[in-house]
Amino acid sequence: MKFQTRISTVIHILIYKRNAVKPGSPDDNVITEDGKNNPDEDEDDHDPAGIEVFDLALKKTTTANGPFQYGSVVPFVITVYNQGSIQARDVVVVDYIPSGFTFGPGNAIWTNGIGMATTTIPSINPGSSVNVTINLVVQPGSNPLDRAWYNEAEIKTAKDDKK
Repeated sequence: MKFQTRISTVIHILIYKRNAVKPGSPDDNVITEDGKNNPDEDEDDHDPAGIEVFDLALKKTTTANGPFQYGSVVPFVITVYNQGSIQARDVVVVDYIPSGFTFGPGNAIWTNGIGMATTTIPSINPGSSVNVTINLVVQPGSNPLDRAWYNEAEIKTAKDDKK
């Protein structure tokens, strides 16, 4: 049996006249004018509205090359991406420090807690990203050893620019 796939793409192109009413302007919602007498009049009852998307993502990497020994400082770079369409504020990042690491030197933007460290990124604009680095020191881990050096981070909380 042969299947056929049909793909349709709809492209909306908005072309504004030089003096046309722009979405969001004071005359934007006027629907009683027909635009025949004055090109600056809004001649429709429908204006496209974009949706606001709040979408953050996190990636954690290190450029340090092993092998490591106890006492080695390992820098981890945490990149937080704003994949949405609105600004993110007060983005709280948590790094969960496993038993095979301790909080290291040079972590001025981080607050050390029990088994974790936190930092706050003041704001991230749409389409942008911010890097924060945390330094951890390798130490003997407790059981289970397969998780002793497995380091995770997450975005704990964030606010959008509307709140």
